[in-house]
Amino acid sequence: MKEVDFSKIKTAEQLNDLCKDTFVDYLGIEMVSVDNLHSIARMNISDINMAPNGYVHGGVIASLAETA
Repeated sequence: MKEVDFSKIKTAEQLNDLCKDTFVDYLGIEMVSVDNLHSIARMNISDINMAPNGYVHGGVIASLAETA
């Protein structure tokens, strides 16, 4: 695994490029915007993201939150 200097990552596009071919990419998480205090990420929810109880799986929610 390569080391990343996150201090050089300034844009959502840079983060999206960094996440290509990773679990984040597999889930379809996309960074929309980033700045020094905030980040906004989004993803489409489909049947594959659902838990057996009909709600979005907690692991999906945690992955989205951790990515943002």
